[in-house]
Amino acid sequence: MKNKFLLQDHPYNIVSRSPWPLTVALGIFFLALNGLLYLQTFKFALFGLIISFLVIFYSILRWTTDVIYENKYLGEHTTYVEINYLLGFILFLLSEILFFISFFWASFNYSFNPTIWIGCVWPPEEISKDIISHKSKPSFMNVLLLLSSFTITCAHQFYSACLTYLSVVYWFITILLGIIFFMFQISEYRESYLSFSSSVFGSVFFILTGFHGLHVLLGLIWLSFSFFELHAFYIYGTYLDLPPFFRLTTLTGSQFKGPLFSIYYWHFVDTIWLFVFYLVYVSISLENINFLWLIGTY
Repeated sequence: MKNKFLLQDHPYNIVSRSPWPLTVALGIFFLALNGLLYLQTFKFALFGLIISFLVIFYSILRWTTDVIYENKYLGEHTTYVEINYLLGFILFLLSEILFFISFFWASFNYSFNPTIWIGCVWPPEEISKDIISHKSKPSFMNVLLLLSSFTITCAHQFYSACLTYLSVVYWFITILLGIIFFMFQISEYRESYLSFSSSVFGSVFFILTGFHGLHVLLGLIWLSFSFFELHAFYIYGTYLDLPPFFRLTTLTGSQFKGPLFSIYYWHFVDTIWLFVFYLVYVSISLENINFLWLIGTY
């Protein structure tokens, strides 16, 4: 097959027709719809949530397979395409940072200037007994994410040094730590007396921790794809009978950008958690050392 770049006057990759953008969009739409129905205790909403999630997972898996295939086997990712991927990822991270800053500012605004509607006190006195202490589960969750940031860095360094066994172990430990963190957050929600109706603090708490938990879930999915992409050959011993996605191993140079981006994204999730941990746990629990209150007073 002739390289199509020899027949065109530009270095960019013109992608072929693909059903995966449409299926991902439909999956996200029905995931949100079934989520709302689940909150209204609709009978079959949970089943719809599971189906929607599986559709999204399978579509992203196939979409990622096509992108890797275009890069590694067809050689369609030129230098210009690689630069666009990098710029796209940077803009994606910037949009995520601004997204969380908007919610951080909501917390800053009410902590610096609590209005009369919440009793001129932050957090409001009526929900002070429901505040979750930072000394319980949140501290353990904080340790889990910080440790996962260390293990994924080790996995990256071991893979770069061709120490595949250690890379497999540390990458798997990172995913396991992320899953444990996510399960602890779910259990915290189930045990907490806070709700969205618990004044503005309840809204800020669930928006910040909920959206961060969603990003943890997305990061886990991305790390899992990268894990199998990089280590399937080592785990299974041979890739002759594996699906095409699991044959894409031994990535180097520009082919490593997908797993590398997943590592950077996981570090971003860990960094955001440090701010969330301080704003909704530490600064609220330490009544005598509330640095936000001191800054606002000054």
